[in-house]
Amino acid sequence: MDFESLPMFGSPFEHVETYVYYDGPKTFAMRSPRWDIYYFVNAVDEDESDHSTTFLAVGVDRHRFEAIRSGLVKFRDAYVQASRGALYSIVWRYDADDQEYVDVRWVNPSALTDSSWLPAEGVGLDLHTPTAPEFDRNEVAQIASAQGRTAFAVKLDTGNARITQFPQKQQGQVEIAISGVFEALVREIAPPGASARDMYTVSLGTRASSFVILLGVESPNALVEPVEVSAAVFEQLENLLRLAGEDDKSGLIEALGEHKHKARNRFKDILEPLAETRSGIALTTSVAYSEELRTINLAPTAVRTTLNAIKNVARESESISVHRGVLIGKNVRLERFEIFDASSRRSYYGYMTDAARDQAAEIPVNENSLVRAEIRREWAFAGRDEPTGARFTLTWVESLGEVARDADLPTLDEASDIARE
Repeated sequence: MDFESLPMFGSPFEHVETYVYYDGPKTFAMRSPRWDIYYFVNAVDEDESDHSTTFLAVGVDRHRFEAIRSGLVKFRDAYVQASRGALYSIVWRYDADDQEYVDVRWVNPSALTDSSWLPAEGVGLDLHTPTAPEFDRNEVAQIASAQGRTAFAVKLDTGNARITQFPQKQQGQVEIAISGVFEALVREIAPPGASARDMYTVSLGTRASSFVILLGVESPNALVEPVEVSAAVFEQLENLLRLAGEDDKSGLIEALGEHKHKARNRFKDILEPLAETRSGIALTTSVAYSEELRTINLAPTAVRTTLNAIKNVARESESISVHRGVLIGKNVRLERFEIFDASSRRSYYGYMTDAARDQAAEIPVNENSLVRAEIRREWAFAGRDEPTGARFTLTWVESLGEVARDADLPTLDEASDIARE
Protein backbone atom coordinates (compact mmCIF):
# COMPACT_ATOMS: atom_id res chain seq x y z
CA MET A 1 0.00 0.00 0.00
CA ASP A 2 1.42 3.34 -1.03
CA PHE A 3 0.33 5.55 1.87
CA GLU A 4 3.01 8.14 1.10
CA SER A 5 1.20 9.45 -2.00
CA LEU A 6 -2.35 9.56 -0.63
CA PRO A 7 -4.30 12.59 -1.94
CA MET A 8 -4.58 14.38 1.41
CA PHE A 9 -3.39 17.83 2.41
CA GLY A 10 0.38 17.89 2.85
CA SER A 11 1.24 15.00 0.50
CA PRO A 12 3.57 13.37 -0.32
CA PHE A 13 4.23 11.87 3.12
CA GLU A 14 7.06 10.19 4.99
CA HIS A 15 6.51 7.22 7.28
CA VAL A 16 7.28 8.08 10.93
CA GLU A 17 6.58 4.94 12.97
CA THR A 18 4.25 1.95 13.21
CA TYR A 19 2.28 1.14 16.37
CA VAL A 20 0.32 -1.95 15.19
CA TYR A 21 1.43 -4.31 12.40
CA TYR A 22 -0.43 -7.35 11.09
CA ASP A 23 -0.04 -8.32 7.45
CA GLY A 24 0.97 -4.73 6.92
CA PRO A 25 0.79 -1.55 9.03
CA LYS A 26 -2.57 -1.18 10.78
CA THR A 27 -1.87 1.77 13.09
CA PHE A 28 0.95 4.15 12.23
CA ALA A 29 2.02 7.78 11.83
CA MET A 30 3.32 9.69 8.83
CA ARG A 31 4.29 13.29 8.25
CA SER A 32 4.49 15.88 5.51
CA PRO A 33 8.08 17.01 4.83
CA ARG A 34 6.76 20.29 3.43
CA TRP A 35 4.34 21.27 6.21
CA ASP A 36 4.21 20.86 9.98
CA ILE A 37 1.53 18.17 9.58
CA TYR A 38 1.39 14.65 10.97
CA TYR A 39 -1.26 11.99 10.32
CA PHE A 40 -2.28 9.19 12.65
CA VAL A 41 -3.70 6.39 10.48
CA ASN A 42 -5.72 3.59 12.08
CA ALA A 43 -7.42 0.55 10.47
CA VAL A 44 -11.08 0.53 11.51
CA ASP A 45 -12.68 -2.14 9.28
CA GLU A 46 -11.66 -5.12 7.14
CA ASP A 47 -14.00 -6.84 4.67
CA GLU A 48 -12.67 -10.15 3.37
CA SER A 49 -15.50 -10.49 0.84
CA ASP A 50 -14.24 -7.61 -1.30
CA HIS A 51 -10.65 -7.61 0.02
CA SER A 52 -10.92 -4.09 1.40
CA THR A 53 -9.53 -2.33 4.45
CA THR A 54 -10.85 0.97 5.75
CA PHE A 55 -8.56 3.38 7.58
CA LEU A 56 -9.32 6.58 9.45
CA ALA A 57 -6.62 9.27 9.21
CA VAL A 58 -6.46 12.43 11.32
CA GLY A 59 -4.11 15.34 10.64
CA VAL A 60 -2.48 17.20 13.55
CA ASP A 61 0.37 19.65 14.10
CA ARG A 62 3.61 18.70 15.84
CA HIS A 63 2.48 19.71 19.35
CA ARG A 64 -0.73 17.69 19.02
CA PHE A 65 1.28 14.79 17.62
CA GLU A 66 3.56 14.85 20.68
CA ALA A 67 0.59 15.04 23.06
CA ILE A 68 -1.16 12.05 21.42
CA ARG A 69 2.04 10.03 21.13
CA SER A 70 2.91 10.57 24.80
CA GLY A 71 -0.58 9.70 26.04
CA LEU A 72 -1.58 13.19 27.20
CA VAL A 73 -4.39 13.02 24.60
CA LYS A 74 -6.15 9.67 24.25
CA PHE A 75 -6.26 8.02 20.83
CA ARG A 76 -10.04 8.22 20.58
CA ASP A 77 -9.99 11.96 21.31
CA ALA A 78 -7.50 12.47 18.48
CA TYR A 79 -10.27 11.53 16.03
CA VAL A 80 -13.35 12.85 17.84
CA GLN A 81 -11.70 16.25 18.41
CA ALA A 82 -10.21 16.52 14.92
CA SER A 83 -10.00 19.96 13.36
CA ARG A 84 -12.37 20.64 10.49
CA GLY A 85 -10.90 19.36 7.24
CA ALA A 86 -8.30 17.18 8.98
CA LEU A 87 -10.15 13.83 9.09
CA TYR A 88 -10.19 11.36 6.18
CA SER A 89 -11.46 7.88 5.47
CA ILE A 90 -9.24 5.69 3.29
CA VAL A 91 -10.69 2.57 1.66
CA TRP A 92 -8.06 0.28 0.17
CA ARG A 93 -9.37 -2.54 -2.01
CA TYR A 94 -7.96 -5.22 -4.30
CA ASP A 95 -10.04 -6.99 -6.95
CA ALA A 96 -9.71 -10.61 -8.11
CA ASP A 97 -6.89 -9.62 -10.49
CA ASP A 98 -4.99 -7.89 -7.66
CA GLN A 99 -5.78 -4.49 -9.12
CA GLU A 100 -5.49 -1.81 -6.43
CA TYR A 101 -8.20 0.79 -5.79
CA VAL A 102 -8.02 3.61 -3.26
CA ASP A 103 -10.89 5.89 -2.25
CA VAL A 104 -10.03 8.86 -0.01
CA ARG A 105 -12.83 11.04 1.35
CA TRP A 106 -13.06 13.85 3.84
CA VAL A 107 -15.06 12.99 6.99
CA ASN A 108 -16.90 15.39 9.29
CA PRO A 109 -15.82 14.50 12.87
CA SER A 110 -19.39 15.04 14.08
CA ALA A 111 -20.49 12.25 11.73
CA LEU A 112 -18.46 9.63 13.59
CA THR A 113 -21.48 7.98 15.15
CA ASP A 114 -20.27 4.43 14.53
CA SER A 115 -18.17 3.68 17.60
CA SER A 116 -16.61 0.70 15.83
CA TRP A 117 -14.64 3.21 13.77
CA LEU A 118 -13.12 4.72 16.91
CA PRO A 119 -10.48 3.43 19.32
CA ALA A 120 -11.83 2.23 22.66
CA GLU A 121 -12.42 4.73 25.46
CA GLY A 122 -9.29 5.42 27.51
CA VAL A 123 -6.92 3.70 25.08
CA GLY A 124 -3.86 5.72 24.16
CA LEU A 125 -0.24 5.59 23.21
CA ASP A 126 2.35 5.78 25.98
CA LEU A 127 5.68 6.58 24.36
CA HIS A 128 8.56 8.68 25.62
CA THR A 129 8.31 11.84 23.52
CA PRO A 130 11.19 14.33 23.64
CA THR A 131 10.12 17.92 22.90
CA ALA A 132 13.63 19.35 23.07
CA PRO A 133 17.18 18.07 22.44
CA GLU A 134 18.03 15.16 24.73
CA PHE A 135 19.87 16.10 27.93
CA ASP A 136 23.43 14.88 28.37
CA ARG A 137 24.71 15.65 31.87
CA ASN A 138 28.25 15.89 30.48
CA GLU A 139 27.10 19.01 28.62
CA VAL A 140 27.03 20.81 31.97
CA ALA A 141 30.71 20.09 32.55
CA GLN A 142 31.54 21.00 28.95
CA ILE A 143 29.86 24.41 29.30
CA ALA A 144 31.63 25.06 32.62
CA SER A 145 34.99 24.20 31.06
CA ALA A 146 34.50 26.00 27.75
CA GLN A 147 32.96 29.17 29.17
CA GLY A 148 34.88 29.36 32.43
CA ARG A 149 31.79 29.69 34.56
CA THR A 150 29.67 27.49 36.79
CA ALA A 151 26.92 25.71 34.88
CA PHE A 152 24.06 23.70 36.29
CA ALA A 153 20.96 21.89 35.13
CA VAL A 154 17.63 21.64 36.93
CA LYS A 155 15.76 18.51 35.90
CA LEU A 156 12.02 18.47 36.60
CA ASP A 157 9.91 15.33 36.55
CA THR A 158 6.64 15.48 34.65
CA GLY A 159 4.64 13.03 36.73
CA ASN A 160 3.32 10.05 34.80
CA ALA A 161 3.35 11.89 31.49
CA ARG A 162 5.68 10.60 28.81
CA ILE A 163 6.14 13.99 27.21
CA THR A 164 9.23 16.07 27.93
CA GLN A 165 7.57 19.39 28.62
CA PHE A 166 6.55 21.25 31.76
CA PRO A 167 3.78 23.80 32.52
CA GLN A 168 5.13 27.27 31.76
CA LYS A 169 3.71 28.91 34.88
CA GLN A 170 5.38 26.45 37.24
CA GLN A 171 8.58 26.43 35.18
CA GLY A 172 8.83 30.20 35.57
CA GLN A 173 8.20 29.96 39.30
CA VAL A 174 10.97 27.38 39.69
CA GLU A 175 13.45 29.47 37.69
CA ILE A 176 12.66 32.62 39.69
CA ALA A 177 13.02 30.70 42.97
CA ILE A 178 16.33 29.13 41.88
CA SER A 179 17.63 32.57 40.96
CA GLY A 180 16.38 33.96 44.28
CA VAL A 181 17.95 31.29 46.47
CA PHE A 182 21.25 31.63 44.56
CA GLU A 183 21.38 35.39 45.09
CA ALA A 184 20.29 35.07 48.74
CA LEU A 185 23.07 32.57 49.48
CA VAL A 186 25.62 34.71 47.61
CA ARG A 187 24.81 37.65 49.87
CA GLU A 188 25.14 35.47 52.94
CA ILE A 189 28.55 34.15 51.87
CA ALA A 190 30.27 37.01 50.03
CA PRO A 191 31.59 39.86 52.21
CA PRO A 192 29.98 43.32 51.88
CA GLY A 193 31.35 45.28 48.92
CA ALA A 194 32.80 42.21 47.17
CA SER A 195 32.19 41.94 43.44
CA ALA A 196 30.95 38.39 44.01
CA ARG A 197 27.74 39.81 45.50
CA ASP A 198 26.69 40.86 41.99
CA MET A 199 26.62 37.29 40.60
CA TYR A 200 23.33 36.02 39.19
CA THR A 201 22.05 33.12 37.11
CA VAL A 202 21.17 33.13 33.41
CA SER A 203 19.12 30.70 31.33
CA LEU A 204 21.04 28.75 28.68
CA GLY A 205 18.15 26.76 27.24
CA THR A 206 16.06 23.65 27.80
CA ARG A 207 16.71 19.98 27.23
CA ALA A 208 14.64 16.79 27.25
CA SER A 209 14.86 14.10 29.93
CA SER A 210 11.62 14.71 31.61
CA PHE A 211 12.26 18.49 31.42
CA VAL A 212 15.63 20.17 31.96
CA ILE A 213 16.44 23.86 32.45
CA LEU A 214 20.08 24.59 31.62
CA LEU A 215 21.51 27.55 33.56
CA GLY A 216 24.80 29.33 34.13
CA VAL A 217 26.34 31.81 36.57
CA GLU A 218 27.08 35.33 35.37
CA SER A 219 29.75 37.47 37.08
CA PRO A 220 29.32 40.96 35.60
CA ASN A 221 31.91 42.77 37.73
CA ALA A 222 34.66 40.17 37.85
CA LEU A 223 37.23 39.16 35.26
CA VAL A 224 36.90 35.54 36.38
CA GLU A 225 34.13 33.95 38.41
CA PRO A 226 34.77 34.06 42.18
CA VAL A 227 34.43 30.30 42.53
CA GLU A 228 35.09 30.37 46.27
CA VAL A 229 31.62 31.92 46.55
CA SER A 230 29.76 30.10 43.78
CA ALA A 231 31.15 26.74 44.91
CA ALA A 232 30.02 27.43 48.48
CA VAL A 233 26.55 28.44 47.23
CA PHE A 234 26.00 25.19 45.39
CA GLU A 235 27.50 23.16 48.22
CA GLN A 236 24.91 24.62 50.58
CA LEU A 237 22.05 24.24 48.09
CA GLU A 238 22.99 20.61 47.44
CA ASN A 239 23.15 20.03 51.18
CA LEU A 240 19.61 21.39 51.61
CA LEU A 241 18.32 19.10 48.85
CA ARG A 242 20.15 16.13 50.38
CA LEU A 243 18.63 16.80 53.81
CA ALA A 244 15.21 17.27 52.21
CA GLY A 245 15.49 13.74 50.85
CA GLU A 246 15.80 12.26 54.33
CA ASP A 247 12.74 10.89 56.10
CA ASP A 248 13.57 12.89 59.24
CA LYS A 249 13.29 16.56 58.28
CA SER A 250 14.81 17.88 61.51
CA GLY A 251 18.24 18.16 59.91
CA LEU A 252 16.81 20.23 57.06
CA ILE A 253 14.91 22.54 59.43
CA GLU A 254 18.07 23.05 61.48
CA ALA A 255 20.12 23.78 58.34
CA LEU A 256 17.50 26.22 57.02
CA GLY A 257 17.49 27.93 60.40
CA GLU A 258 21.14 28.85 59.86
CA HIS A 259 20.19 30.86 56.79
CA LYS A 260 18.46 34.19 56.59
CA HIS A 261 14.77 34.57 55.94
CA LYS A 262 15.12 35.28 52.20
CA ALA A 263 17.07 32.09 51.53
CA ARG A 264 14.46 30.05 53.43
CA ASN A 265 11.66 31.70 51.47
CA ARG A 266 13.24 31.04 48.09
CA PHE A 267 14.01 27.42 48.95
CA LYS A 268 10.36 26.94 49.87
CA ASP A 269 9.39 28.71 46.63
CA ILE A 270 11.27 26.05 44.66
CA LEU A 271 9.21 23.31 46.27
CA GLU A 272 5.72 24.83 45.90
CA PRO A 273 5.35 24.64 42.06
CA LEU A 274 6.94 21.18 42.11
CA ALA A 275 4.40 19.96 44.67
CA GLU A 276 1.60 21.53 42.63
CA THR A 277 2.63 19.50 39.56
CA ARG A 278 3.61 16.38 41.59
CA SER A 279 7.15 16.71 40.28
CA GLY A 280 10.60 15.96 41.60
CA ILE A 281 13.84 17.81 40.97
CA ALA A 282 17.45 16.89 40.20
CA LEU A 283 20.32 19.40 40.36
CA THR A 284 23.41 18.70 38.25
CA THR A 285 26.29 21.13 38.86
CA SER A 286 29.76 21.75 37.51
CA VAL A 287 31.61 24.57 39.24
CA ALA A 288 33.89 26.59 36.97
CA TYR A 289 37.45 25.22 36.65
CA SER A 290 36.65 22.21 38.86
CA GLU A 291 36.13 19.61 36.10
CA GLU A 292 33.75 17.95 38.57
CA LEU A 293 30.15 16.97 37.91
CA ARG A 294 27.70 16.40 40.78
CA THR A 295 24.03 15.42 40.78
CA ILE A 296 21.55 15.27 43.63
CA ASN A 297 17.91 14.16 43.32
CA LEU A 298 14.76 14.92 45.28
CA ALA A 299 11.80 12.63 44.55
CA PRO A 300 8.23 13.98 44.15
CA THR A 301 7.10 12.45 47.45
CA ALA A 302 10.07 14.02 49.25
CA VAL A 303 9.18 17.41 47.72
CA ARG A 304 5.71 17.27 49.25
CA THR A 305 6.79 16.00 52.68
CA THR A 306 9.54 18.63 52.83
CA LEU A 307 7.15 21.44 51.96
CA ASN A 308 4.74 20.28 54.67
CA ALA A 309 7.56 20.09 57.20
CA ILE A 310 8.65 23.67 56.45
CA LYS A 311 5.09 24.98 56.68
CA ASN A 312 4.57 23.24 60.03
CA VAL A 313 7.54 24.88 61.76
CA ALA A 314 6.33 27.14 64.55
CA ARG A 315 6.28 30.84 63.84
CA GLU A 316 9.25 32.84 65.10
CA SER A 317 8.73 35.91 67.26
CA GLU A 318 10.42 38.78 69.05
CA SER A 319 9.31 41.54 71.38
CA ILE A 320 9.49 45.19 70.35
CA SER A 321 9.53 47.88 73.04
CA VAL A 322 8.13 51.28 72.16
CA HIS A 323 9.29 53.79 74.78
CA ARG A 324 7.86 56.93 73.22
CA GLY A 325 5.02 56.46 70.78
CA VAL A 326 1.66 57.77 69.70
CA LEU A 327 -1.52 55.70 69.49
CA ILE A 328 -2.65 56.91 66.07
CA GLY A 329 -5.44 54.41 65.56
CA LYS A 330 -7.53 51.84 67.45
CA ASN A 331 -10.70 49.82 67.04
CA VAL A 332 -11.64 48.25 70.36
CA ARG A 333 -14.45 46.16 68.90
CA LEU A 334 -12.23 44.64 66.18
CA GLU A 335 -9.18 44.62 68.49
CA ARG A 336 -7.03 46.49 65.98
CA PHE A 337 -4.35 49.06 66.74
CA GLU A 338 -1.76 51.33 65.09
CA ILE A 339 1.12 52.89 67.01
CA PHE A 340 3.77 55.30 65.74
CA ASP A 341 7.20 54.91 67.37
CA ALA A 342 8.70 58.41 67.58
CA SER A 343 12.21 57.03 68.15
CA SER A 344 12.41 54.77 65.10
CA ARG A 345 9.80 56.77 63.17
CA ARG A 346 8.12 53.50 62.27
CA SER A 347 4.46 52.58 62.48
CA TYR A 348 3.20 49.22 63.78
CA TYR A 349 -0.32 47.95 63.23
CA GLY A 350 -2.14 44.70 63.85
CA TYR A 351 -4.24 43.04 66.55
CA MET A 352 -4.45 43.45 70.34
CA THR A 353 -4.57 40.92 73.13
CA ASP A 354 -7.56 41.14 75.48
CA ALA A 355 -5.44 42.87 78.11
CA ALA A 356 -4.03 45.39 75.65
CA ARG A 357 -7.51 46.04 74.29
CA ASP A 358 -8.77 47.01 77.76
CA GLN A 359 -5.73 49.24 78.32
CA ALA A 360 -6.05 50.93 74.91
CA ALA A 361 -9.75 51.60 75.50
CA GLU A 362 -8.83 54.27 78.08
CA ILE A 363 -6.17 56.00 75.94
CA PRO A 364 -7.25 58.76 73.55
CA VAL A 365 -6.17 58.82 69.91
CA ASN A 366 -4.29 62.10 70.06
CA GLU A 367 -0.94 63.26 68.61
CA ASN A 368 -0.17 64.93 71.95
CA SER A 369 -0.79 61.72 73.92
CA LEU A 370 2.33 59.60 74.39
CA VAL A 371 2.32 55.87 75.19
CA ARG A 372 4.69 53.09 76.06
CA ALA A 373 3.96 49.69 74.56
CA GLU A 374 5.14 46.13 74.05
CA ILE A 375 4.49 44.63 70.63
CA ARG A 376 5.04 41.02 69.61
CA ARG A 377 6.29 40.54 66.06
CA GLU A 378 5.74 37.07 64.55
CA TRP A 379 6.74 35.69 61.17
CA ALA A 380 6.64 32.32 59.46
CA PHE A 381 9.81 30.22 59.43
CA ALA A 382 9.61 30.44 55.63
CA GLY A 383 6.80 32.47 54.18
CA ARG A 384 6.38 35.86 52.61
CA ASP A 385 9.32 38.24 52.84
CA GLU A 386 9.76 40.48 55.83
CA PRO A 387 8.45 42.96 56.79
CA THR A 388 5.24 42.39 54.81
CA GLY A 389 4.97 38.84 56.12
CA ALA A 390 5.28 39.81 59.77
CA ARG A 391 2.29 39.89 62.10
CA PHE A 392 2.19 42.42 64.96
CA THR A 393 0.24 42.00 68.20
CA LEU A 394 -0.05 44.66 70.88
CA THR A 395 0.43 42.89 74.21
CA TRP A 396 0.69 45.83 76.60
CA VAL A 397 0.23 49.62 76.44
CA GLU A 398 0.08 52.49 78.95
CA SER A 399 -0.40 56.20 78.63
CA LEU A 400 2.42 58.62 79.45
CA GLY A 401 -0.06 61.48 79.47
CA GLU A 402 -0.53 64.41 77.17
CA VAL A 403 2.43 66.65 76.37
CA ALA A 404 2.97 69.64 74.17
CA ARG A 405 3.74 68.34 70.68
CA ASP A 406 7.39 68.78 69.69
CA ALA A 407 9.19 68.45 66.38
CA ASP A 408 9.69 64.70 66.86
CA LEU A 409 5.98 64.03 67.07
CA PRO A 410 4.05 64.14 63.79
CA THR A 411 0.40 64.93 63.54
CA LEU A 412 -1.97 62.00 63.09
CA ASP A 413 -2.13 62.67 59.36
CA GLU A 414 1.65 62.85 59.10
CA ALA A 415 2.05 59.64 61.08
CA SER A 416 -0.42 57.90 58.77
CA ASP A 417 1.54 59.12 55.74
CA ILE A 418 4.77 57.73 57.22
CA ALA A 419 3.04 54.42 57.89
CA ARG A 420 1.89 54.17 54.28
CA GLU A 421 5.44 54.79 53.06
